[in-house]
Amino acid sequence: MKKALWLVLSLPVFSSWGGIPLNIQGNIYYFPCEVSTDTRYQEVDFGTLVKTHLQTAGTASEWKSFNLNIENCPAGTTKATVKFDGVTDGDDATLFANMAASDAAQNLALQITNSDHSTTYKNQDEMTVAIDSSTKKGVFPLAARLYSTQGGATSGNFESVVQLTFTYQ
Repeated sequence: MKKALWLVLSLPVFSSWGGIPLNIQGNIYYFPCEVSTDTRYQEVDFGTLVKTHLQTAGTASEWKSFNLNIENCPAGTTKATVKFDGVTDGDDATLFANMAASDAAQNLALQITNSDHSTTYKNQDEMTVAIDSSTKKGVFPLAARLYSTQGGATSGNFESVVQLTFTYQ
């Protein structure tokens, strides 16, 4: 009886004698800010443009200003970043392509900048803003315009979709 007991008690000692690593992993996340409703369903409408105003390379429509708004950011969130993802224009990689499914206007692309037009945002670029600690909100002030890359813009539809990915710190 003593011998059987001794074998049972020594079994755990021998089975762990070589050392077994224990790996523990995890990710810690903040709760995200909320993207405001006006941003989630926002469209920037350029209205009807006259193609004769876009016949020379480098001409563009008027700027349309708009904001991306986030709100209800958790306490401790100090800044937010938005990343722009879209199909680049074949003539100018700093612009987004016209992706209209039918009757697409040619030789036009979408240009996105900050509100004072000092920084152009292209595919994979990011913009960071501070979160107001008292209102728990952040505002990304932007502007966009249609840009004639080669001149000779044609009549037709223009549609460009830019995917936005928000991250918070």
